[in-house]
Parts: sequence; C-alpha cells; structure tokens
Amino acid sequence: MILVAAVWGAGFVAQRAGSQYVGFFVFGAARFLLGALAVLPFVRRFDIPKQYLPWAVITGVVLFAGSALQQAGIKTTTAGNAAFITGLYVVIVPILMMLFTKKPAPLITWVAAVMAVIGRSS
Repeated sequence: MILVAAVWGAGFVAQRAGSQYVGFFVFGAARFLLGALAVLPFVRRFDIPKQYLPWAVITGVVLFAGSALQQAGIKTTTAGNAAFITGLYVVIVPILMMLFTKKPAPLITWVAAVMAVIGRSS
C-alpha cells in the first residue's frame, strides 16, 4: 500500500512539473490519448452494446473535464494540497451515493470519512 501511495503521490508532482510547459487541456488530452492507445488493443475482445456508447462518451467528457480542472488547480497550489483535495473523493462518493440512492450510509463510511479528513490535518 505504501508503494501505491508513493506512485499515486508522485503523479501529482509530475503533473505539477508538466503544467509548467503545456496548458491543462493539452496535458489532459495527452494523458487521455495515451490511455486510449493503451486500451485500444483490448477493445475488440469485449462485446459492448451500442446502447452504452452515449453513456461512455458522457462519462469520458466528465472525466476529462474533472482531470482538466484538477490540472488547472495543480498549477495554483502545491502537489500535496492537490492530492488531498483529490483524495477527498473517498469522502464525497459515499455521500453522493447516499443522496442519489436515498439509502443511509453505514456507520463505517462516516468513520472512514472523518478519518480521511482528519488524517490530512495531523
């Protein structure tokens, strides 16, 4: 887990360094293009119904927008702060799921959310 955290955190340092040379849309486009090229050989193996294509495009656009906004934010703050704010998705996703599904989140979700927020302030 320490190795995963180190690699994840190093990504923010690399993003910050990259933002010094290109705009955040160019940086995001390059990341997504490399990702698409890496996945392309596997696309033919999966039979994805065409009805899911619009949802896939919408999801990709939202993901790209989030990535571009994150890259824009990294340019104006430290890599550590950007990683903390990005890491808050661990807290935000269960709360959003609770709001959308109308089901209360388990106690452990709230305990983990509080621990995630407190962990940064220590």
